[in-house]
Amino acid sequence: MGQQRTRKSLRILLDGTMCTIGGGFTYLVNVAPRMAARAPEHRFLLLGRNPLLAEAMPRAENLEVRLLPPVGIAGRFRFSYLQAPRIAKRCGRPLHTGTSL
Repeated sequence: MGQQRTRKSLRILLDGTMCTIGGGFTYLVNVAPRMAARAPEHRFLLLGRNPLLAEAMPRAENLEVRLLPPVGIAGRFRFSYLQAPRIAKRCGRPLHTGTSL
């Protein structure tokens, strides 16, 4: 029999802080749960600022939604390009993706 490969569990940070309404919001609500379902061995942390995002997100055991306080546009960009990568590193999340890219 062939040798079975074991996939390493990853911790993935999804930066949804730039999504408020519209296409980015819909994308996250549809794609994040599918990613979690397709990769149950991985842990996903979705950061957002819109409470509706947390309400609309289907529940998954390996998907955590964390709401951050509202900020202006400068704060949103500062977070996406400076703070989010630091959070990813501090939380041991080697993969970081943002919707603002």
